[in-house]
Amino acid sequence: MRNSRRSLGQVRRALLVASVFSVCINLLMLVVPVFVMQLLEAALPAGSLELIAVLTGLAALALAVAAVLDYCRALILLRAGLWVDHTLGAAVLEAGLSRGVSPEALATRGSAVKALGAGLANGAIIPLLDLPWAVAACGLLYWLHPMLALACAAAVTAHLICLITLHATYPAVRGNSGATRNDPTPWHAALSRRADVIAADGLAAGAARRWEHANRAGVAQSYRIGRRHGVARTAARTLRAAGLVGVSTIGGYLHVTDTLAPAAIVVAMLVVTRALGQAERATDRWDHIRAARNGWKTLAALDLSPVAVAEIASGHISLRNATFVNAAQGNAVLANVTLAIAPGEAVGIVGMPGSGKSALAAALAGVLVPVSGRAEIDGIAIRLAQCAGQPRPIGYMADEPRLLAGSVLDNISGFGGQGAETGAARAAFLAGVHEMLAALPGGYETDVGEDGSALPMRVRRAVALARALHGNPRVVVLDEPELRLDEAGLGRLIATLETLRRNGTSLVIATNEPRLLQLTDNIVLLSNGTVEAVLPSRQITGRVASQEKRVA
Repeated sequence: MRNSRRSLGQVRRALLVASVFSVCINLLMLVVPVFVMQLLEAALPAGSLELIAVLTGLAALALAVAAVLDYCRALILLRAGLWVDHTLGAAVLEAGLSRGVSPEALATRGSAVKALGAGLANGAIIPLLDLPWAVAACGLLYWLHPMLALACAAAVTAHLICLITLHATYPAVRGNSGATRNDPTPWHAALSRRADVIAADGLAAGAARRWEHANRAGVAQSYRIGRRHGVARTAARTLRAAGLVGVSTIGGYLHVTDTLAPAAIVVAMLVVTRALGQAERATDRWDHIRAARNGWKTLAALDLSPVAVAEIASGHISLRNATFVNAAQGNAVLANVTLAIAPGEAVGIVGMPGSGKSALAAALAGVLVPVSGRAEIDGIAIRLAQCAGQPRPIGYMADEPRLLAGSVLDNISGFGGQGAETGAARAAFLAGVHEMLAALPGGYETDVGEDGSALPMRVRRAVALARALHGNPRVVVLDEPELRLDEAGLGRLIATLETLRRNGTSLVIATNEPRLLQLTDNIVLLSNGTVEAVLPSRQITGRVASQEKRVA
């Protein structure tokens, strides 16, 4: 099994190399305090310009190497972040879609990819890699004198505590908007949309008073959090300065007692300043670091191995006590449905508006997943077979076409690669819509726009029908395919369905159109989301025709 923890191995290697570079960079940056110490203790007392030049040259060389390593480290992390966003992101998306995970889960995984990729690419992780320098700084000062090391550790620890407190309260300040049951945000948005009417109706003053009242709790909460934030911010700044003063005071005491040279005091100040700076930079990026860490944990737990499903040999569909829920509304649209569709069988779905025709068609195509019971094709969950199967076993056309931004060719072929043109044209010919699509300004390369908005509805439906037939699926599910068709279009549709029947393709047609129902073997009668009966079509087509006339 391939999971993303294994796929994250490339990121681990990048982090390991970046960590090594961080050690080298921080060791090379020690040249500054060493340079100062040598300058004050050796070069200046000796009055040697040559020694000053040599020390300056060595320091410049060390800093140049550190700069090159710093650039390389940033470049390594940038490439790793872009790899996460591009390559791993595509693998995570494909794995989620192939397993039919919920839109919420897909969004969570996408956010994890973005957080980890951004944390690497924008260098947010670098201060964390450099943070161990704060510990190493205490060790360097211990070499000068244990009391200096103790003072440095105390200063860095106190500073870190204040900074962590600061960043713990800051997100609350930013995110707080008085989000209670009286949250004023929707009310303010509503006022903005109706500003012209509100003024004319004399509602301005009253509307503003209501907004002020609703916003009062949020303002009070933001004030309380802001005070804590201000205390932490002030304490952090004060303790940073106090840490420097404390180290200087201890250094002065040690010098007066003849145990520390003046140059060592300057070195201690430089070291403590750098250590405090490392701590502050790490906490400044703490939100990004934490988001990247959470993204890593989310991605590491995912299974990215290909979904293996058995080949759909016959295309036998069965629903057993299946209940389906409308995710947006939370109510059951189909309850305890039991239905079997044999290979090559043509089934019609009829019912009054709101009876659940579209829901049953969507369930048979794997769009809806049962919350209880089973929905299977050849013993495999329909959603899984649809997502993982190549080609998919069930072609589906919804009553409202769902097109993705791209070309007509992309939407018919499923964004296929080489040879997609041939398969798309074959499907369009079978659907009887090739001439319509070829006559578009760009032919099959015509851009459909977001949600197909660039195309007329009849063309969108033509694309959706061709897509349903693409790849010769064993089952074709059509939801009211006769909508927006004239007599000639309906004739072409009937010819297409007759061809599919001769080829042994199973058909499911949700419609009340008698001429389409005459092509079916059996008809499912729906009422209020339940199956009332499954009858031979010859017994019911006349009844449906009479109902249609009464409704008309």
